[in-house]
Amino acid sequence: GVFPLGVGDRLLQKSSAGFDVSVPEFFWPLTVGATVRLIRPGGDKDVEYLAGILSSEPVGFVEFVPVVFQAIVATGFDPASSRLRHLSLGADVLPTGLARSLEGSGINVWNTYGPTEAAVETVGFALKDFDPEGETVPIGRPVWNTSVVVLDSWLRP
Repeated sequence: GVFPLGVGDRLLQKSSAGFDVSVPEFFWPLTVGATVRLIRPGGDKDVEYLAGILSSEPVGFVEFVPVVFQAIVATGFDPASSRLRHLSLGADVLPTGLARSLEGSGINVWNTYGPTEAAVETVGFALKDFDPEGETVPIGRPVWNTSVVVLDSWLRP
């Protein structure tokens, strides 16, 4: 993970156990003495339910696909008034409008990406470095202990 997680922190585990991101959601908090907040079965498909947890509970860490987080915000959830401290948005394009709406929220937001075959997170971009005039949000640079090679259409670096 790209965030400093430790004793006293709470991470929302909302991914299906068959999905790659569930592995760090389940085990990362347990390796550092943090709390794992489990959701009810099927709760990952209920944005009102997820918004309620994020609004009323001391969840500081969460990872979402951008479109799901955008739907949570559309329920009226205000990230700036929540207890969220670290938010990872990944696996899909992060819309610039959503990125701009998170400016000044006080939340450490990262745009992350990683193909399942390589790792859950391979590259990351801190939203604090985003140019609000930019047309797209970069996917970032390789995370710790990772390298990335960009290939052309002939699979050459």
